[in-house]
Amino acid sequence: MNLLKLQILVLIEKYKKVTDVANELHIKQPTVTFHMKSLEEELGVTLYQIRSGRVWLSEAGKALYPYAQKMTTLYSEAERTLELFKRTGASVLRVGAEDVYSAVLMKGLRDLGTENPELQLEVRFAPEKELITWFEEGSLDAVISERSSADKAGGRFEELFQDELVIICSRQHKWAGEERLSEEEIQQEKLVGYDASSYLTQAALNWAGKRKLSMQIGTVVSSFAAALQAVRLGIGAAFATRTASEGLEELDKEIAVFPVPGTLLERSFTIGLLHHGGEPSAEYIRELSNRLKAKV
Repeated sequence: MNLLKLQILVLIEKYKKVTDVANELHIKQPTVTFHMKSLEEELGVTLYQIRSGRVWLSEAGKALYPYAQKMTTLYSEAERTLELFKRTGASVLRVGAEDVYSAVLMKGLRDLGTENPELQLEVRFAPEKELITWFEEGSLDAVISERSSADKAGGRFEELFQDELVIICSRQHKWAGEERLSEEEIQQEKLVGYDASSYLTQAALNWAGKRKLSMQIGTVVSSFAAALQAVRLGIGAAFATRTASEGLEELDKEIAVFPVPGTLLERSFTIGLLHHGGEPSAEYIRELSNRLKAKV
């Protein structure tokens, strides 16, 4: 059962005439007739009936018709997609990040897309553990990730920048007039926390563990954007990263940013681009990596 035979069946239902089908497919009428008979012989059933000079589908032909229609439609869609690749060399790059790095990623992708108009970009923002799972399954070509998480996933890790943990709060918060926060103040505050699969949760726990501190979480959110909104509303303070908070105090007059207590080693971590290596998208990923480094 080849595609041409199915196309003929679909067009017979449309035109009811062999000559019209032949014209549509740009082939000779005897060729159409040959393929009609060939499909009947192949399937062992009568698919066509001739009445009053017109060709109609039999009951078996009607049963086959919706499947033939779906198969020919899918083939046409595949042809159109591949034609785009022939004309432009189009390719798809699928990248993911936690939304705490959304601004950095989108600036890099903007420049990459401008210089590579043939490139189609697909972006996912989700907690890091979900992103790593999608990466391992092959659903993502690259992920902005923290080094220790990337090491567990395999693939190649290219360092982009060093980041560090900070705390953000509303300018109406009791901390707003202070220059620095103490460990006691942080322990006593009911914080806005993140989903357990977010790297921000792990980063905060790592810092607290090194300082032997306990934390109170009053509200849990699924994204940095939601945490920002909670902070603005005065629900509580939240952990963030230095990269994500840069410019917040200038751009958002409602937000104050504080370093967390401790040494830089205790509160810092390495962010990089995790990717599969030598795949067709490798050249684009190298370009993206260079642009991301330039944005920080």
